[in-house]
Amino acid sequence: MAEHRVRVPALTPQMTLGPREARHLQVLRLRPGDPVRVFDGQGAEAGATVEELDE
Repeated sequence: MAEHRVRVPALTPQMTLGPREARHLQVLRLRPGDPVRVFDGQGAEAGATVEELDE
């Protein structure tokens, strides 16, 4: 399974997604522990893990 990509404002050790990006992960039915690729729109990209998804 390919990792899903999500844009974040900046790559940091802990990132909080905006409501649109969080909803996108919920629609994809991702759960805590699932891997994702995060990118900042400036060329930086990294692997990350979903820690929690709130409504």
